[in-house]
Amino acid sequence: RISDIRNYEGKEVEIRGWLYNRRSSGKIKFLIVRDGTSFIQATLIKNEMDEKIFDSVDNINYESSIKISGLMP
Repeated sequence: RISDIRNYEGKEVEIRGWLYNRRSSGKIKFLIVRDGTSFIQATLIKNEMDEKIFDSVDNINYESSIKISGLMP
C-alpha cells in the first residue's frame, strides 16, 4: 500500500496502482500513482532506465493500472 511506503525508505519497492497524472520536463518524467490509500510521485530519469520504456510512458492512459519498480529514496 502506498500509505505504508515510508516503511521502505532506502529499499527496492514495487508500486501498483492507477495513473492519476503525469508531467514531463525533458529527460525527467513524473508519474502520480494512486492505490486507494494514498498518492505517490514516481520520478523517471531517461539516462537511468530503458529508453523505450521511458518514451512509452506518454502513451499510458490516465487511470490505467500500472506497476512501477524502483528505489524508494
